Amino acid sequence: MRVAGKRLDITFNDKALPAPRRRETLKHTIDTWGIECQNKIARLRICIVGVGSVGSMIAESLARMGIQQLVLVDPDKIEEHNLDRLLYANASEVGQYKVEVAARRLRRISTAEHFEVRTHPLSIQSESVLSSTLDCDLIFSAVDRPLPKDLINRIAYAHCIPVVSGGVFVDNKNDGSLGQAAWSVTTVGPGRRCLRCDGQYTSSDVVIERDGSLDNPSYIAESLRDSEPTNQNVFPFCANLASFMVLEMVRLTMAADWWPDTGGKLHYSMIPGRLQHEQAACQPNCSIRESEALGDEYRFPFIEGVPQVPQNPSHAGLSESMRLSRKLLING
Repeated sequence: MRVAGKRLDITFNDKALPAPRRRETLKHTIDTWGIECQNKIARLRICIVGVGSVGSMIAESLARMGIQQLVLVDPDKIEEHNLDRLLYANASEVGQYKVEVAARRLRRISTAEHFEVRTHPLSIQSESVLSSTLDCDLIFSAVDRPLPKDLINRIAYAHCIPVVSGGVFVDNKNDGSLGQAAWSVTTVGPGRRCLRCDGQYTSSDVVIERDGSLDNPSYIAESLRDSEPTNQNVFPFCANLASFMVLEMVRLTMAADWWPDTGGKLHYSMIPGRLQHEQAACQPNCSIRESEALGDEYRFPFIEGVPQVPQNPSHAGLSESMRLSRKLLING
């Protein structure tokens, strides 16, 4: 049972999913936070959307922490220019699907006694991938395109599945040297500000990607006409962001009542060496927030293979039992 909120309170049926046995490979991990916490996180089914530079390091961390079930989602293949940032890949694997190459490494290095990794070399907009994602307890979002971000954002609220999202921004000076580097981690779900209200994408961005303009060479050229390319990335920036994201997952699942709340938003600026956290809520008219705990009553837009119906933020059609369940899920 998963209870949504600013912490992930989750309990398991030990007969259906037994707690893992203590193993020597996890001795120091268990000695750090105790067997009770380890039994909780080890049995989470975690989805990673985007298995590039950041997502691959998140996956590596989780596999070494003893997580038993991972779901990897990424439609891309490895390209040569990825090799300076992909933890799991080498030159001989260029052209192969990222999720498949990553899964092979995870099976080799996992510390769990029974480890399962599902791979989806497809977009999360695919009906089958969405179904698999909704079967998870927590999602890591390591994507930068607006359409998958929007879908992940909707999942977090409609199905009360916490999402830890992260991104890197790099600014170069005119001479090509580093001007600034910053990365942020945002945890979203009921009780927290959504990704759209956080300014990570707009509805217009989603429409532009949906109609294909985001990949149109003329549109790209026009959008870059008066600006320099940004969001270039290097391995240490990715590694730091991935570490922050995993630590937020640990905080979300292990936090005691006395732990202070970070507000779900952490921002690190490299040049001044400053880490900040922010308390914020969604805009009053946020339609994403209106979908909280609707579950299967909610119809996701832009899902391949599913007939689309207009979204109605009204909950007037819900049964009394569903309204009560929704209230319990949101309020814990």
